[in-house]
Amino acid sequence: MFRLISAWVLQDKFLFIVCFILPFCLGVLGTQIFKQEIPRQLPIVVVDWDKTTTSHQVAFELGATSALEIKYQVASLLEAKRFLNSAEVYGALVLPKDLEKKIKMGRKVDLPFYYNAEYVLVGKTLKNAFLQTALTLDAKTLATKALVRDSNLISAKAQAVPIVLQLHALYNEENNYTQYLLSVMLPCMWLILIAIGMLNFIQKTSNMRELLISILANVCVFSFWGMGMAFYFNLIGMEGHYAHLSLVFLVVVLMALIMSGFVVLVYGVSKSVVETAGAIGVYTAPSFAFAGVTYPQNNMEIFGDFWSHCLPISHFMKFFLQEAYYKTDFTESLNSLMPLVFFLIFLVLGLLIFYFSFKKGKASA
Repeated sequence: MFRLISAWVLQDKFLFIVCFILPFCLGVLGTQIFKQEIPRQLPIVVVDWDKTTTSHQVAFELGATSALEIKYQVASLLEAKRFLNSAEVYGALVLPKDLEKKIKMGRKVDLPFYYNAEYVLVGKTLKNAFLQTALTLDAKTLATKALVRDSNLISAKAQAVPIVLQLHALYNEENNYTQYLLSVMLPCMWLILIAIGMLNFIQKTSNMRELLISILANVCVFSFWGMGMAFYFNLIGMEGHYAHLSLVFLVVVLMALIMSGFVVLVYGVSKSVVETAGAIGVYTAPSFAFAGVTYPQNNMEIFGDFWSHCLPISHFMKFFLQEAYYKTDFTESLNSLMPLVFFLIFLVLGLLIFYFSFKKGKASA
């Protein structure tokens, strides 16, 4: 059996790459793409129509944040728009005329900040950095006025910031985009590789025994990479001290069996590599959106919610995040992976189709 598997892998360069090189390379690539973990030094442009000490202070405070970098300072909004349209900057801050004068007179001041919201993560970062800076400057102004009036620093601070917020971020305290995105990207890519590997293995089979060996080989190879992925998440900020390691291993093997079974079923029905590859694309492409990490499943409409339950990645990610973060008991963890057992019907039906196909071929021979 081992000799047969070795011959298949060594004689097919593409299969060797899919099984042993691509998983590692994709993991390294994902890490390098999100190496900075959170967006930093996002370029913006400033339009200063006031040119006073206050306007310079606002620009300085905004540029001092780690998220933003003032790349250009221009005289007109038209120039700022040109930089925005060419994607050289992500945002434009306008410091209006008489800014300092209105602040000293205690009048309301509008501080326009235009940012590109098409890039959701970038837009969120820009918005948060601007709001944080604006609130800090507002608090400083109020505290200064109160201090001049009352000559009491503690009272001035209390009047400037009467409510002190205590925000406690759980599980991803630093808003680490590496942790956020890779925790769903890598499992989605892993599923695609399982399916591609099985599609290549299955073309080398000519009887039921070889088919079973090909499934076993594919499951073993990608279960290894699946467990590697689970432990790799420790390096990118996930706690990953899995409460029930045996269940993590079980769910990884289940996912490998499910995706291998899906390929066996589709290829058994179509007998076409192209059609099977198309089915793999259709079935795995929505995984990123329906995994429940990038968009909450409880906010989806009826069809979206139904489709998410038809994708094994949804149940896998629910179990995986539960094990990595929430430290539930064994029974609850076992119950959360039970929906995946249903997807093994792909494998059962696929094996039946191939069994009768091989039997028919042997009878006609």
